[in-house]
Amino acid sequence: MIEDDFYRSSSQFRLWSYTETSLKALRATTNANASERVRSALRKSREAQQSATSSAAGTPAANQNGSDADSKAGGEETEIECLTPEEEHQL
Repeated sequence: MIEDDFYRSSSQFRLWSYTETSLKALRATTNANASERVRSALRKSREAQQSATSSAAGTPAANQNGSDADSKAGGEETEIECLTPEEEHQL
């Protein structure tokens, strides 16, 4: 058995060999899952911050620069932009 045949019969080849199409699909799935987890974590963080802010009503905020940059304008939730699979691939 030559070395190439030996490698092709190995579990490393079977488990870690991908086609371009399968890599794109895996990248897209992973990106979608990660993006949703990031959005969910940021949403929970914002909700916790708003809850803490509303429960501390009447307590002066410790905002150093006097702006309200962390709050949402008019209560709107802004869309959180994540990298696309193509942008991740370029990195």
